[in-house]
Amino acid sequence: MAGIARNIELYNSAYALAWRKISELQKREQPEIARRLHDVVRRQLACGASEPLFIASDALKALDETSEPGKAAA
Repeated sequence: MAGIARNIELYNSAYALAWRKISELQKREQPEIARRLHDVVRRQLACGASEPLFIASDALKALDETSEPGKAAA
């Protein structure tokens, strides 16, 4: 149970950190961005990531890569 609680804590922290850095314009223009952020954070946790700041940073990089023209969606 402690592992589940820790993952929930990591997820919430990383998601909140990343969400604050996404502009309101980007949130309006890309309504699916919340789901994409969720998917990226969950994927990192599944791979064993354990630092919320690094998870959030990597998630934002992944979102930027998929939102650039000519890139595939996550």
